Amino acid sequence: MQRLIFIVLIAFLFLVDSLAQSNVLVLNQPFSSSVAANTQETFRFTAREGEVLSFVVEGSQSLDSILEILDLNGNSLIQVDDFDSAGDRDAILEAFTAPYTGNYDLVIAGYGSTVGDYTVTMQQGYGQLVTLSTFDNSQGWETQDIGAEVEPELTISNEVLLLRQEGIDTPAYVLGISPETDNYYTKVDIKSVLGTQGWRVGMVFNYSGSQYYELLINDGGNWRIARYDEDTVTVLRDWSSHPAIRAGNASFSLGVLANGNSYELFYDSQFIGSITDDARAEGGIGLTIRTANAFGSTVTATFDDFVLTTPLSDDNYVPEQLVGGRNTYVVRELERRLVIPNGGAMVLGLNESFAQNIDAGVSRFQIASNIHPTNFVLGATVSWDSQGNQQNGCGLIIRDNPVENTYWLAYVDNDGGYGTANRVNDGFSESYYNTAIPLGDVPYQLMIVALDNQVHFYINNYLAHTTRYEAIEGAIGEAIVNFEAGNTTCNYSDIWLWRLD
Repeated sequence: MQRLIFIVLIAFLFLVDSLAQSNVLVLNQPFSSSVAANTQETFRFTAREGEVLSFVVEGSQSLDSILEILDLNGNSLIQVDDFDSAGDRDAILEAFTAPYTGNYDLVIAGYGSTVGDYTVTMQQGYGQLVTLSTFDNSQGWETQDIGAEVEPELTISNEVLLLRQEGIDTPAYVLGISPETDNYYTKVDIKSVLGTQGWRVGMVFNYSGSQYYELLINDGGNWRIARYDEDTVTVLRDWSSHPAIRAGNASFSLGVLANGNSYELFYDSQFIGSITDDARAEGGIGLTIRTANAFGSTVTATFDDFVLTTPLSDDNYVPEQLVGGRNTYVVRELERRLVIPNGGAMVLGLNESFAQNIDAGVSRFQIASNIHPTNFVLGATVSWDSQGNQQNGCGLIIRDNPVENTYWLAYVDNDGGYGTANRVNDGFSESYYNTAIPLGDVPYQLMIVALDNQVHFYINNYLAHTTRYEAIEGAIGEAIVNFEAGNTTCNYSDIWLWRLD
């Protein structure tokens, strides 16, 4: 009897494990299912810290899908409803940046009482799959003539691409595809590398004959990126180490996330570095190997699963929610989700500050009067103390010009509301107020994204309000908002400014 119970238990555990495995998302493999009324489906996936993933849920006309990502403790990291296109009921999350290495849960449900069939796909990079080459044929792949004494050998069979070269410090290039946009993500798996000591293997991108970028990994566990322009080589990042790269490892993946003239570089899906360079913005993507700088050197590498994805969202899409995190993580997420251009620099960082006032109205306290940016991201965490029952709040001031008495204000208050106001001389040309702060409680994380003539105000990583405003220079600072006279002290922590211009 005990043996029978044991067998039944093992069978049950096997069944549970099989069911669990059936709900594991695999890269580039669509999974089809359906959502019934008042139900949801959960999928497990694994990601590395800093990895960039996109999730596309395409449903039937009867389903208005909702996509949510949970962490290991079941806490919601981000939730997405409709896509940015009008009338589109599909849920699409582009360029999700994993905050840690480990497991996540993707939850799919129907909004309200909507039901229906759907297909969910997880992809690296962006949401539109342009190319997924498993090298089951040689179509589109060819070596480039660079005038080497020995021509490289290219073989595509058994679903791998094999590239071989010999000579002294001799490269070989094989090109595959040219993206139609300067925003893309590309990745390739390097299955093996054989050769004399000193081999190098990698990717080339924005390739147009004698002009291109080359990303290399060597057998010593270092990486380098350089720009080639005719006979000129410009080393943009010389040989550097990274904890993710192990010396002698000959099986790994390489990836490039391009955003205009900026490029983020990945090793085994982990971010290892970035460059910004205006010299090249278009061209093909391919693979490369380089022999050692020694007589009789050879190198042979095999490649598999070449991927190219591009964004689905247009340039005007601003995400309603961010994953958030430390200031550098927030900036990187904004860049990858195409809210702000790549580049810029952190020009301000204050651990703690406070402001106090008893007068009614808006009191401004400049904290960076010598920095007058027009395009930037400003963030801070705010809480406050007040005496009495009067309504008050705390906020941030941007584009402050005391001489002309002009500024733009974003704030939260103790009634659970928030607002923005544009001051011009003796009055407010535009003001906005909402009685419901997006999720969360004191302390509040505030963030202002100012881009040309548009400003986005985020509270606790939720988009609270977007408005248009004249892109003028001015100081930034803290603000106390007293709806009536009363003693208010605003406490600020982690104040930071990322300048884009």
